[in-house]
Amino acid sequence: QGGTSGEYYHLTASQHSTVTSFGSFTNNRVLFTNPTSSITAVGEFGYNQATSTLTAINATVSNNLSALNLSVTGGVSVSTRTAVSSYTVAATDFTVLGNASGVAFPIHVPHASSAPNRILVFKKIDSSGNAVTVSSVSNIDGATTTSLAAQFNKIMIQSNAVQWYEI
Repeated sequence: QGGTSGEYYHLTASQHSTVTSFGSFTNNRVLFTNPTSSITAVGEFGYNQATSTLTAINATVSNNLSALNLSVTGGVSVSTRTAVSSYTVAATDFTVLGNASGVAFPIHVPHASSAPNRILVFKKIDSSGNAVTVSSVSNIDGATTTSLAAQFNKIMIQSNAVQWYEI
């Protein structure tokens, strides 16, 4: 079935998350259902009738994702921010690039309990001798700080709701 961005698609999926049917409504929402979980995606969507492909553009996905695997064909866009002084990670951040050419500074990570399963990436991008320090009160691999001292040093961390781990 065809459709344009801004229409409502209701998709019913089999146990293997294969789309079996959908209908078109309004409100720019997509509801995916299968026997073990439900996902609501809100945003802009395009449907290609020739390939039976529904593409999410600027979409937000919510509800119970723990029972599903995410499979993406094509690119994925995540937020990137550059910090030049003391910075506290925002809820919308994924990658934080640290430019410490002017001064060494910390980047503060939220407590692991407020960000279960969240993944964050940090990278020092300047060549100065000033360090970018990633810090968390809930520890990163058992320590409260990790120093990114040299240009292109990086760390990817994930929360288990108790502490952060380098992955």
